[in-house]
Amino acid sequence: MRADKKGPTNYTKDSGDDDRIALIYYKYVNELYAWGQTFTHDRELIKDCIQDLFAALINDQEKLQSIRSMKVYLFVSFRNNLIRALKDKNGLSYHSDLSDDYYDAMRDHSPNRLERYEDHEMRQSKKKLLRNIFRTLSSRQRRIIFLRFYMKMDYNQICQVLSLNYQSARTLVYRSLQKMREAYTHNKVIR
Repeated sequence: MRADKKGPTNYTKDSGDDDRIALIYYKYVNELYAWGQTFTHDRELIKDCIQDLFAALINDQEKLQSIRSMKVYLFVSFRNNLIRALKDKNGLSYHSDLSDDYYDAMRDHSPNRLERYEDHEMRQSKKKLLRNIFRTLSSRQRRIIFLRFYMKMDYNQICQVLSLNYQSARTLVYRSLQKMREAYTHNKVIR
């Protein structure tokens, strides 16, 4: 998908660069959106910041040649744009809650409907428990866990995105996982 340009531009448009930006967009848009949700629940603001990020890339395509790690560049730029936008709205908020969708299981009219529904309920219960445990982490811990395990970034990339040194990143991941394990074990015993 190519972004349609309206009005005059101050660069020479190269369809190869447009195609490259489109590929980059499709590769990272969902990851950026999920990353944005670790900062705020305002979906429209997240979408606007993603759009602004890629509009800036389209308007300054020469920058593409100087970017060493596209993933790191996008995550840092997006984070900065989003934080700026959140400050303009007077405050940060966090939301990682995903909507629970029980209707898919209810619409299933196969012979194994009850088994599937029970499996669905169990998966939803585990997801809810993990979401609740995830919420017990500090915002810093949530972000580093998101980058390390959901985005599969290595520690060097995480250090660049979060402006940490290598040892601090490793320690923060370790302590975050330790806190999650303790909360999970505690909740498992209670159940």
